[in-house]
Amino acid sequence: DVQIAGNIGIPLSEVVRRPGKIIVTEVSSFQLETIKKFSPFISCILNISPDHLDRHPDLEQYIWLKSRILTNQESDGYTILNRDDPRVYPLRKKTRAEVIFFSQKERLERGVFLKGPYIMRKFEGEEVVVSTDEISFTGSHNLENILSAIAIASLYRLEREAVREALLEFKGLPHRCEPVARIRGVDFINDSKATNEGAVKSCLESIAQPIILIMGGKDKGANFFYLRNVIKERVKRVILLGEAKRVIKAQLNTICLLSEVENMR
Repeated sequence: DVQIAGNIGIPLSEVVRRPGKIIVTEVSSFQLETIKKFSPFISCILNISPDHLDRHPDLEQYIWLKSRILTNQESDGYTILNRDDPRVYPLRKKTRAEVIFFSQKERLERGVFLKGPYIMRKFEGEEVVVSTDEISFTGSHNLENILSAIAIASLYRLEREAVREALLEFKGLPHRCEPVARIRGVDFINDSKATNEGAVKSCLESIAQPIILIMGGKDKGANFFYLRNVIKERVKRVILLGEAKRVIKAQLNTICLLSEVENMR
């Protein structure tokens, strides 16, 4: 009854006419630029950090495009928002749907939140869904995913035990802060899906040991000054490659050891 499609993977247009009750889809700012009637029953915005500024003129335009997912929602739908994100919280005023919040910092009157080590949901009553100690993947970014997923599951009235079991079985996604090997005591982590500063910061904050960070790729107009503090605190060396390496070096210079390379051979 559930189909998955969207930004990466199977196109939404390929599955939208297939029989099935629910489609879970990721929609990018590029796609939201041109929507006219797109109206999800449940929309969810986890966080907003600067991205694709090589395409969009500024951050305000990017936020506006992200908020277009709310544009056509009706009053019988739901909008799930991150209460903790200062760019996301104001978007509650842009939807006609009922707003449900999730939070890592506040105990909510209605929604999904942390209470010590426990993930709580509070709708018709308050109950513990799972302890964070039981979950195999960590980090603030993963908690955002978990809390929002619990909120969606709760709107479909899924039982607590079914939600808990799914969380305990889930091992994370490829290329997203993914442990790939341990060699002579060194952990190798693949976070190649982290294509903006916010995603990089979230992964770095979830790793305890000293880090050697490989960064680079396409220059999308990102502001790497945003990463200076977390890199200074947690990273002992940065290896730079790709089109953006000189931009990154100029913005991170002096905070740690930086090396430019052509490839990783």
